[in-house]
Amino acid sequence: MVPVLRVADPLLRELVNYATVAFNECQSSQVKGGQDEDLAPLVLFLHVIEMADGVHVLLKETCTGSAIPCLRSLFEAELCLDFLLRGSDPERRLAWLVGAAVTRIERLDRYDPIRKSDAKRRRKKGLPRPTPKERWVSEQIRKEIKSLKDFLKLPHIAPVATKVAAGRTWYQPYGGGGNLEQLANNLGRSEEYQKLYRYWSGLSHASDLWRFVWATPEGAAAFRRLREPAPMQEIASLASTILLRAIRQMVEKYCPGERNALRAWYVNEVRPRFQLVPGATAL
Repeated sequence: MVPVLRVADPLLRELVNYATVAFNECQSSQVKGGQDEDLAPLVLFLHVIEMADGVHVLLKETCTGSAIPCLRSLFEAELCLDFLLRGSDPERRLAWLVGAAVTRIERLDRYDPIRKSDAKRRRKKGLPRPTPKERWVSEQIRKEIKSLKDFLKLPHIAPVATKVAAGRTWYQPYGGGGNLEQLANNLGRSEEYQKLYRYWSGLSHASDLWRFVWATPEGAAAFRRLREPAPMQEIASLASTILLRAIRQMVEKYCPGERNALRAWYVNEVRPRFQLVPGATAL
C-alpha cells in the first residue's frame, strides 16, 4: 500500500491540467447553441476546475477539513452542469443565467447604502443625509441593477425569466426539483449529496464536535491534531470522480470529435492512478 497523497497529488494535477485545456477547447468549439446558451456551462465548468484545483492544493498540505467546503462547492457546480447538459432543452442553460441575474439583483439591492426602503427609516430616526460617497456607490449599484433587469427583458430571456419566477429554484420549472437535494435525487446523485450535505454538514456549519474531540485508549478526552489525514482518501476520490465527470460531459457536448482521445487519456493517464486511491493508506 502507498500513501494516498503520493497517488492523489499526480492524479488531481493531471485532471486539473487536462480540464483547463478542455475548457479552452470547449470555449473555442464550433459546436454552439443559441444566443447566450453556452455561457452557463462554460462558467460552471470553470468553477468546477477552480474548486478542484483548490482541493488539490489543500490536500497537498493535508488540510483535509479546509478541503471539504471546496469539495461541496465543486459538487454543487458540477451537479448544475450535469442538469444543464442532460436532455436537449436549451432553456435550462438560460434558466441558470436568469437565476444568477435575479440573485445578483437581490444582493446588490441589499448593499445599496441609500435604498428607497431606507429613506423613511433615516428620516424617522433622524439619521444624517447620505454622504457623496454613499450616493456614488448607490448610483453604481442602480446602474448595474438596471443592466441586469434589461437583460431579463431580452426577447430570448423574458419567457425563461417568467418560468423561473414561478418556481422555488431556477431548475424547478425544468424538472430539477425545489432544492439541491431534490436535484441530486433526480440526477441519481443522492449518495454524493448525503455525504457532502449531511455527513459533512457539521464541518461547514462549525457544529461538529467529534472532528476535534476523541477518547484516548485510557478513556480520557483529548483533542485531535490539526491536518488530520484520515479523510484524505475519500476527499481525493470524490474530487477526482466529480471533475472527471465534468470533463467527460463538456467534451462530449462541445468537442465530440475528441471522444476517442479522451478515452485514451483516461485509460493511459487516469485510470491506473485512480484505481490506486481506494487502496492507499492515509499517511
